[in-house]
Amino acid sequence: MRLAYGLGAGAFGIKDNGLSYLLLIFYNQALGLPASSVGLVIMLALLVDAMTDPLIGHLSDSTGSRLGRRHPWMLGAILPTAAAVALLWNPPAGLGEAALLGWCLGFTVLVRLCAGAFEVPNSAMVAELARDYHLRTRMLALRQLCGWTCGILAGMAAFGIFLAERADGGGGVTDPSGYGAYGIGAAAAIAALMLVSSLGTLRPLREATRAGPASAARAIRPALAALGRNRPFLVVLGAGLFTAMTSGLSAALNVYFNTFLWQLSPARISLLVSSAFFGALLAALLAPPLGARFEKRGAALVMLGVVALALPAPLLLRLAGLMPTDRPDLLLAILYGTTVIQVTAAVGAAILVGSMLADTVEVTELETGHRAEGLTFAAYGFTNKAVSGVGVFASGLVLAAAGLSDQMRPAEVPEAVLVRLVLLYAGLVVALVGTAALLLARYPITAASHRRTLAALGR
Repeated sequence: MRLAYGLGAGAFGIKDNGLSYLLLIFYNQALGLPASSVGLVIMLALLVDAMTDPLIGHLSDSTGSRLGRRHPWMLGAILPTAAAVALLWNPPAGLGEAALLGWCLGFTVLVRLCAGAFEVPNSAMVAELARDYHLRTRMLALRQLCGWTCGILAGMAAFGIFLAERADGGGGVTDPSGYGAYGIGAAAAIAALMLVSSLGTLRPLREATRAGPASAARAIRPALAALGRNRPFLVVLGAGLFTAMTSGLSAALNVYFNTFLWQLSPARISLLVSSAFFGALLAALLAPPLGARFEKRGAALVMLGVVALALPAPLLLRLAGLMPTDRPDLLLAILYGTTVIQVTAAVGAAILVGSMLADTVEVTELETGHRAEGLTFAAYGFTNKAVSGVGVFASGLVLAAAGLSDQMRPAEVPEAVLVRLVLLYAGLVVALVGTAALLLARYPITAASHRRTLAALGR
């Protein structure tokens, strides 16, 4: 059951890997659209998706069927999501700029809406399947590991197979020819993982919620009002705003740094992507014991501090002339190690924050008498997706402000452009992560206070 729950994030990992790391460079560098226009399209799609998540979460809380509350949504989303993913990466040939932007917007929105109908109820299940304070962290650690592993494998396949450089000089991330096959492969893998997760969690979740949804008769407005009075939820929400902006910004610019700053080949980028697996594995192993030893808040703050230092460090060292850019094997080894550290800290923080979010469900239940797991996770996802879209949009603005145009090739980019790009990015990362840490420091729930809440609820 725990593995099936975790594999649900695998579908999200593959989908999000493509949308976060490849979509901007595909429509910008491979198809020739302006980076700022594509960034705006991605942000708009995220905003539309974010606005629907609370409704999906509330409806999944209120759904009554012989399959339970969550699974009608999860099973119904499988085929539409796969079709939308395949079409997003296969736009018709000959479209003009406006039509191509419209295709990107329409199918990015469709991918996110269809996937959201699966992701929102699927992610919310942890608060129902695990009531224990520390078990939630362990389950979310496994879920993060599955999500990252599947996303990493998809990224390695993208750069190592679909976008690999060919002997005739073609291929690579700026050649559009490999993206179509990548989209079809991603769609098939996403559908398979959705199905496995849905079937594997069906029986345990029906047993856990066999009494039916207590919140079925509630309107969404008073339910949201209850969340608005939940101080722990609001703290996690605020911190999530700034970590999501960091994530959107970093994910969109990562391929640009690897391609233009480090001038890595697709084969080397594929190898570098594999380093994230070890980071995700370390995070899954470290986050639960650290959360138990130092409380979830304390461990998450340490992880965020490492993120703020580790993300810009290799880039700033490159500007200072301290990275071995003339020794590609050594450079790749250093980037591999720094990526492991970055991912360990980022995923560890995400595991702990997700577990902290699950603990806010009982606070709402104590006040209102109703459980609203789906709405809680969806409302958090709403703001995260919205501001993550802002982060992606900001990446387009950063590229434009730095002067990196869609006509430039890696060996042709002036050093002054790279300096501006790195400094803008580093400043934004430190500011965003620092703000998230200041907010998260105010999170009040501990293991002891959670036990008192459960006792007050009669559990």
